[in-house]
Amino acid sequence: MRAFWLLVLVPLAMAGYLAARVSTEGAELRRHELQGLLDGRLADVRTRASQALAAIERQLGETLAGAPATADELRTLERRIPLARQVFRLDAEGRLVFPKAGGDASQAEREFLDRTASIWAGRAILAGSPGHREPAVAKRGAPGVGDSLVDLAVQQDHGWLSWYWAEGLHLLFWQRAATGVVGVEVERIGVLSRIVGALPTTALEEGRMKLVDSRGQTVHQWGTMLPAEGAPPQIPDASLALEQPLDSWQLRYFISPSQRAVLSGGPGAGLFLGLGALGLALLVLAVYI
Repeated sequence: MRAFWLLVLVPLAMAGYLAARVSTEGAELRRHELQGLLDGRLADVRTRASQALAAIERQLGETLAGAPATADELRTLERRIPLARQVFRLDAEGRLVFPKAGGDASQAEREFLDRTASIWAGRAILAGSPGHREPAVAKRGAPGVGDSLVDLAVQQDHGWLSWYWAEGLHLLFWQRAATGVVGVEVERIGVLSRIVGALPTTALEEGRMKLVDSRGQTVHQWGTMLPAEGAPPQIPDASLALEQPLDSWQLRYFISPSQRAVLSGGPGAGLFLGLGALGLALLVLAVYI
């Protein structure tokens, strides 16, 4: 009798162990495949946002090319840029030459100087801001040296600067000029509307995607699976940050339970049927022997 059970139980235990291991490894593989699929879908959506931002860059770059130097001409240029909140200009030494505090400065220009005071004072806002590389310039701390847009313009011909003030994120687009740097503070709402306009609206048959800002507040969402009113916040199945200068914003993907069941799969009925068939065969063989 002992030999009978040894013939049945030992092979069956080994088969069960191997089956459980195969099932666990298969589940892990399916999780990785699912994560890769979700990340790929988010990357496709992020590409749309990046293309919209690149279009804004081209438009601003073309408008700022050959920008004038006088205050009146710069004010006229500002009125021709739909996304402009304030145009600015720096000389070759990194000093802000427009706008300047004084009797002829408008209220909007004085508010701009308040919002951007840390930038022009060189208090490490460029090197310390998310998404900005450390300028490869020595003598940090001297006025206009090592921490100014002019120093960045030595390394690249244009770029973005993001910082936070009062109501949230602010964006500067700057471009290398013949002498110094010219740029514009853009309207965040205008940039947002361009990006949202490039995102899908009804492409998801199930699940939900949304764009959230740096505070986690929903900016735009689409998909059929909307959360119930008063429901606790959900943990996204996948998330991906936008590219600079909006790298503090995230795309988040929530899949529906039916999608998760289909994409994740289960251990497989075939595995359990095979294990049962093996056990039955071992039992019949042991009885025969």
